[in-house]
Amino acid sequence: MIDAGRWPPPFRIVFGTFLIVALAAIDLWTGFELSFSVFYLLPVSFFSWYSSRRAGLLSCAICAGLWLASDLYAGHAYSHPVYPVWNSLIRLAIFLTAAILLTELKKEIERERMMNLKLARAVEDIEKLSRVKSEFTAMVSHEIRTPLTAIRESVNILRDSLGPGLQEDHKTYLEITQRNVDRLSRLLNDVLDFAKLNSGKRQYRMVSSSLNDTIQETATMFRQLAGNKGLSLETELGADLPAVWMDRDAIIQVLTNLIQNAIKFTERGGILIRSGPGKDGVEVEVRDTGRGMKAGDLERIFLPFERSGAANSVEGTGLGLAIAKRILEHHGGKIWAASAPGKGSSLFFSLPSARREEAPWTRP
Repeated sequence: MIDAGRWPPPFRIVFGTFLIVALAAIDLWTGFELSFSVFYLLPVSFFSWYSSRRAGLLSCAICAGLWLASDLYAGHAYSHPVYPVWNSLIRLAIFLTAAILLTELKKEIERERMMNLKLARAVEDIEKLSRVKSEFTAMVSHEIRTPLTAIRESVNILRDSLGPGLQEDHKTYLEITQRNVDRLSRLLNDVLDFAKLNSGKRQYRMVSSSLNDTIQETATMFRQLAGNKGLSLETELGADLPAVWMDRDAIIQVLTNLIQNAIKFTERGGILIRSGPGKDGVEVEVRDTGRGMKAGDLERIFLPFERSGAANSVEGTGLGLAIAKRILEHHGGKIWAASAPGKGSSLFFSLPSARREEAPWTRP
């Protein structure tokens, strides 16, 4: 397809002039028997689209004048001298309208094209910065792990070697160091997990599995932790639930984040984990009797490093729910929350059921 927009300006002028002359000659030759009113729009459109507005308007005047001259030369009889002038003005108005509309349309298209180019470049820059940030975060977090491991081992060696001879204040300092090392380790693990999810480097080994078994196993791991805080941790699992395709370790991580959050923000009462049939598969609820959240916090809690007002006084990275959301999205599931201040919180997630024609697969 010929793109006249790529032609040098002299070629465009020559071609447009040729169109005008050719149409005027044909109009003159055929006379009044064949009206060329619509055909004169061809050079007008050509100059308006491929040249400039000035060239388009000039072609309008030339075409209107040639059209009138052709009619008069061919002997077209007008009953009153004002009619040819009137016809010429009407024709000129039509040409001018077409020329202005075309030039404005081209301007708008060009403006939109430039905006799309800028937007595409901005998106590309953001993605590049995001990759750099994720890689830098992963590298720094990985490098910090080595000295952190050395600190933890040193604390353990000191505590074990000194044993009963350890003074009470020294023992307190070692316990504080141990707690902070553990806290920093959890923070690093969260940051590394989130960076891996963002970069798409995490691999999922999907198998058909019972979600109830995974829930029961995870709940068992946290009953002691809940009991130490004086809380109950119960399960209420639906019967005959369909199997789901899932990476078992990843879903255990999701449940771990939700249960740990529930224990962390609950002072009395307990946590209930329920499972049942959902719209497209299985739905799970982790309900606590804790502080609850305001309605405005329910969406924000799933954003990275965002925390509800009630969470500001509690240690944490603000990444646990964001990680859970990313994992569930990779599984084709979703996560949401329901809560009210002073009435506890319920965190729900759903996973689609496995279909027989599917097979275990791996995806990032």
